[in-house]
Amino acid sequence: RKECAYCLTINTTICAGYCMTRDVNGKLFLPKYALSQDVCTYRDFMYMTAEIPGCPRHVTPYFSY
Repeated sequence: RKECAYCLTINTTICAGYCMTRDVNGKLFLPKYALSQDVCTYRDFMYMTAEIPGCPRHVTPYFSY
């Protein structure tokens, strides 16, 4: 928040692992390796809230991510 006296750095993990997928719709002339891709899979979601220090009284000091 611009009104608060501090900035916070929040590190998160957004991916639990990679899973191979293959898209074959309408791509008859492409080699199989061109159709394969790694995608990120999510195991679960966690919502967190951090309190930003140094905020004036009229500013809500919470940031949810």
